[in-house]
Amino acid sequence: MAHSSQPDEILRDLAPETLERFGGTAGMQIGPEQGTFMTMLARVVDLADQGDSVQGIRQFNGHGRADQRVDLVLLSIGDGLTMARKL
Repeated sequence: MAHSSQPDEILRDLAPETLERFGGTAGMQIGPEQGTFMTMLARVVDLADQGDSVQGIRQFNGHGRADQRVDLVLLSIGDGLTMARKL
């Protein structure tokens, strides 16, 4: 699809390996957008990753969690979208 992200090298390698290991139960694999989203989530929870974008996400989420007036929801749109709702 022209509007989708192209699969990265890992996702291209993972799809046939998953099919080989799990056969017909591997009928629905995640798309490139979900792969990008999962990669970003993995980076955020990896305490060894101290990159600027990861630190920014951690700081934003920490601020939202600490404020009792805010409700946070993480949506799997694109590479991830955090919605903050004032209670």
